[in-house]
Amino acid sequence: RKPRSLSLVGLGVNKEQMHNNRRFTAYVVNDVNASPYLPFRDSSFNSVVMTSGIAYVKNPFNLFREVNRILAGRGIFVLAFGENSRQGKAVRVWRNTSFEEHIDLVKHYFAIGGFEEIKVDSERFGGLKIFSCFPMPSEMVAVIWAYTNAIPDQDTSASSPVEEPATVQKLRNNSPAYSFNARSHV
Repeated sequence: RKPRSLSLVGLGVNKEQMHNNRRFTAYVVNDVNASPYLPFRDSSFNSVVMTSGIAYVKNPFNLFREVNRILAGRGIFVLAFGENSRQGKAVRVWRNTSFEEHIDLVKHYFAIGGFEEIKVDSERFGGLKIFSCFPMPSEMVAVIWAYTNAIPDQDTSASSPVEEPATVQKLRNNSPAYSFNARSHV
């Protein structure tokens, strides 16, 4: 039996960066904030990896649902971000919360997106550049991953609602600077 070839499809907003990444077998230029629909067929990937971009996503709930849609079978979504990724153009909820609260938020995004078995690993990497997007010499990096539901066509409408973590409750109860709802994190 001939082994299946692997492909690595990139998705990002910068066409030049996508084009110059020699690891990609294909790429798509797409701004998930401008068009929340991911331009891929249902069940077209076995895994999805996102590095540092979560700090800039205005509608993470929709993005996580879309990632779930494009994953096949028991697909895995792996997301990584560093503690210093809340600067600059990051959405307000990201800029106004701590690294530990980012982890709670992302776990909540996974749960709302329909993912299961959410796992977290965070560690300080002194000088080690795991990904080129984490350039700080001694930065905490979180890697969070989860799986799609392996049972096809399972009706989840009767399942219990996802409980909000304390971070989300705190954001809801505090000042309007922490605007937080299921549609947007601007």
